[in-house]
Amino acid sequence: MKLYAKVVLFFCISSSLFFVCIAQDWTRTGPCSAHVISLSIAPSDSNVVYIGTFCDGVYKSIDGTENWTKCSTENFPQWEDSLNNSPTLPCWWYGDIYPVQAIGIDPTNSEHLWVGTGGRGLYESKNGGISWLGANNTLPDSISIGSIHIDENIPTKMFLGACAYLGNEYGGLYQTIDGGNKWNLVESVPNGSSYGITCITNTQGNEDHLYVGINSVGEPDFSWGLMESIDGGIEWQIINNEFPIYDLSINPYNNQNMWATIYTGWLDWLSAYTIDGGYTWTADWYNPNPWITSLYADTDYNVYLAEGWEDALDGNVKKSSDNGNTWKYIDSLCAGRGVNLRNRCEANKGNTNNIFFGTYCGVYVSYNGGQNCKLENTGIYNSYIKKIEAHPYKKEIVYAGGNQGLWKSIDGCLSWNQINEEYISSIKFDPKQPDTLYYGGQNFKRSFDGGLTFKDIRNNIVGDIVDISINPKNTNIVYVVSIQDSYMVYKSENYGDTWDQVISRYTANYPYVLIDPSDPDTVYFADYRSIDGGNVWEDVFADEVIGIHPRDSNILYTSNRNTLKVSYDWGDTFQILDTYTNWTVPVPAIGKLVFDNNNPDNIFYCTPNNGIHYTNDAGQNWMVLNGDYEKRTLDVIPLIEKNKIYIATHGAGVWLGENIPLGIEYCSIPSEITLSQNYPNPFNPETTINFKINSTGKVSMLIYNSRGQLVSKLIDEKKLMRGSHTFVWNGKDFSGREASSDVYIIELRVGDNSVSKRMLMVK
Repeated sequence: MKLYAKVVLFFCISSSLFFVCIAQDWTRTGPCSAHVISLSIAPSDSNVVYIGTFCDGVYKSIDGTENWTKCSTENFPQWEDSLNNSPTLPCWWYGDIYPVQAIGIDPTNSEHLWVGTGGRGLYESKNGGISWLGANNTLPDSISIGSIHIDENIPTKMFLGACAYLGNEYGGLYQTIDGGNKWNLVESVPNGSSYGITCITNTQGNEDHLYVGINSVGEPDFSWGLMESIDGGIEWQIINNEFPIYDLSINPYNNQNMWATIYTGWLDWLSAYTIDGGYTWTADWYNPNPWITSLYADTDYNVYLAEGWEDALDGNVKKSSDNGNTWKYIDSLCAGRGVNLRNRCEANKGNTNNIFFGTYCGVYVSYNGGQNCKLENTGIYNSYIKKIEAHPYKKEIVYAGGNQGLWKSIDGCLSWNQINEEYISSIKFDPKQPDTLYYGGQNFKRSFDGGLTFKDIRNNIVGDIVDISINPKNTNIVYVVSIQDSYMVYKSENYGDTWDQVISRYTANYPYVLIDPSDPDTVYFADYRSIDGGNVWEDVFADEVIGIHPRDSNILYTSNRNTLKVSYDWGDTFQILDTYTNWTVPVPAIGKLVFDNNNPDNIFYCTPNNGIHYTNDAGQNWMVLNGDYEKRTLDVIPLIEKNKIYIATHGAGVWLGENIPLGIEYCSIPSEITLSQNYPNPFNPETTINFKINSTGKVSMLIYNSRGQLVSKLIDEKKLMRGSHTFVWNGKDFSGREASSDVYIIELRVGDNSVSKRMLMVK
């Protein structure tokens, strides 16, 4: 490895050099999307809409959601680090900013608002999100706020609903009458570590008549229910305490009629209604399928019900305009991915046909009551990107995919066009025919026309697709990894038209299929290796293989989540190359390993909280890629020759880096020697070996068995003419005896350079 580095340096010195410039420029270019968990329309100006996201703070629109701008995060609560958070979960799920779970807007002033966070209390802005101040001076700092109710007649009078959040002891109902200078816990409503407020609402036009929904995490069967106040919250009475009640919506024409979602002691979510003010409820108790997990009713009492979990891959929203007598599904574009109506669905009070849905994939708007919906994500950069893939020859063509869909860029990540809203984990170009493109995740599809049209090729593959690999020489051969109860590898020899399962494994930190670029019959999956194209597998390694040197098949890279190791002898021995330990779960500390296409001494890997780590000397020294980009990284494409780098992040989209000071020299390095794979392989009794040399010098061709013993020497000459050469090994050793079935290593040496291949003799 040291010798190879010297050869590279010598060539660079004697050739043209391209140095990365010092001035750097980072741009978050999109794709535009968001995980929206709260949404509110300003009562005084229906063009002003705010959304709260799961990890990216607050966004604001002043033109009815056509365009969005990010509000300030100064003074906003941010995770201290990735390992010592309270609640005790890594911030990987949350991101830099605490979740914005609830939004309350002053009914007389669209610039004055409060937001409630998951675990860090209440924040107030008096200038439309330009700046924030903590409003927790009389609230517990770690309170988790799930609902905000502002009196429409007296804006200084407010209620907060706090959740029993991962053991948070501050659940309950809080009240202020002076605009938040002083908050008081309402002692007559259940509170503490076992209780949480699920909703706060009033009968239309009457702020004295209030209801709160309550859940419990401490009582048997998760019981609790509904309380009522008829004096503006001074006194409270129990209406029902049989089950938790969420999303309470009151009929404006008959306040004894209400709809809600309820959580039963049998762990089912149901929609239910009452006609006696909440004392008794009617629901389909014995048929909870599909689950109705959230509900919203507008001021005209059009009732919307969401089926399925917020992050489910499918689901529906149905609507009733006649108090539940008849139901009709709304536009499936809105309902297909991650719809939750709780705290994130609202209709214009003056025209209820104009309705906004905050979803896992951003903001949908409908101007006809849900018949047709469209995404309005312009300016929102809260997308979760798992994979980026550049065209093999046209690096300005890039696909990005993740939790919220698939996008395409034709201008080097400067702008994006959304293709779908499916969950995407893997994207792969055919390296020889890049008009052939695959993507997988929720679905598995292939395009033969450069992404204009896609065909489903899942066939017998079960589970979500998490990785795709293509044989670099015979690109009709494709491998995919899927996950259901275990990780399964499937192989196709006809571009994905049919599939055969070749191996399964219960767990994998790195569920990749890696194909040896020099010998594509050698395939790696987790800690397994196959040397016959996936027919037979051996559990060879202590850790999982995450990389193969692009030019030397003997050099393998493995990881156990936080230690990167390298082998220079095809996996017989390993040594530590780098470690990164400031991380635990849920994803590996050392993530995707990527090589520079032009110089594989330049190696990059992703981390979940510390950006990109890289080396420019094959791992002798490692550095962190500095700069103002999101540090929760999942994929990287280094384009050293273009002074660019593309980075996929978890929650902040794709970042484009230009003129980045990597300290890496770019140069085109011609190979001194080229050794082709022997043919046939496997073979019996003889095989043909082709190679090419670009310089003169002593030439040796040696053959070793799998135990490292020298078996034969085909060439041993002081000089050999430059150009292509062919030799045949007859399968015999030094003494003329026929060699036995084994994996053999053929090593070609020219001067100080060497290259090797593996051969399989089968008798």
